[in-house]
Amino acid sequence: MSVQLFDENDQPYTPREEPYWRGIALTHYRGGRWERKIELANLTMDPPANRPAQYIRQEIRMQAVHRDVLFGLRPMFAAHTRAGELLAMIRLDGTLVRPETVPLGPLQYTVQSYVGGNGRQPGEYSPQRMDPNYRRELTDVPQNLRDQLRTYVASLNLPATDSLSRSRYLMDHLQNPDEFSYTLRGGRGDPTIDPVLDFLVNRKEGHCEYFASALALMLRVHDVPARVVNGFKGGDSNELLGKSIVVREKHAHSWVEALVKLPDGSGPEWITLDPTPGQGRERVVAMVNPTPTALRQVRDLSRQLWSNYVLNFNSTEQQAAV
Repeated sequence: MSVQLFDENDQPYTPREEPYWRGIALTHYRGGRWERKIELANLTMDPPANRPAQYIRQEIRMQAVHRDVLFGLRPMFAAHTRAGELLAMIRLDGTLVRPETVPLGPLQYTVQSYVGGNGRQPGEYSPQRMDPNYRRELTDVPQNLRDQLRTYVASLNLPATDSLSRSRYLMDHLQNPDEFSYTLRGGRGDPTIDPVLDFLVNRKEGHCEYFASALALMLRVHDVPARVVNGFKGGDSNELLGKSIVVREKHAHSWVEALVKLPDGSGPEWITLDPTPGQGRERVVAMVNPTPTALRQVRDLSRQLWSNYVLNFNSTEQQAAV
């Protein structure tokens, strides 16, 4: 997808850090696999009566990636297609989805998000209103793995402080380059044990899904609700597309959202935690299909023009363009 960012004054917006394009939240873990057990129900996206003083507008042109999941900066407070149709959000986990009335395939849409990147999205259920079954799933770990992870975490001298401090302590542990490293290579050290436990005690190297899974499960064994999020991080800048960010498959990423008490005693509230070593990931991403910047930008522009005005220029797009 290609994304143009603007601030509340319609001026081009440049993020200070690589943006997280939030996609789908996963909660059910068994044997190395995460699943999502949520029906597309309880959908809403009610824009606030008054826009915040500061916000980020994202103009997104997305190719067909997933049947219903869309992407944007969290927390979002409004979203609509280029034709003006409101987009929906799953109230249980804050996932932005394509309404059934919007045809499948490539889509142009707008997302407006609060500045900051953390917190609950408007319309998403508060912890107090959360389905009890969903909340239990956020701390669920298979019993045999729970005992082993408790033993592992106990060896880290986890500080007996608030849930936010413990969450950041575990994230820092996984980001320690003396302990763990980032790689796309597969393999198992001990195929007889859970792959996340194998990653922690044997391999100590892996891609973002290993790091996110390890952090989420270690948080859960200490009763901190956590979920793994799949989306994209960063992108390639392109001045030819009106100062856009082009997000590719190589930018796919996984991170963690944890429900913790805030330092001022408020909450609990969702925070974003990324335990994947940043420098290692950036180095590997840069090695995937390296292309000179000028050639890459021209190629991206050509693809977008072909996609927008030839392949996908149907009657709805014509009307929206007019």
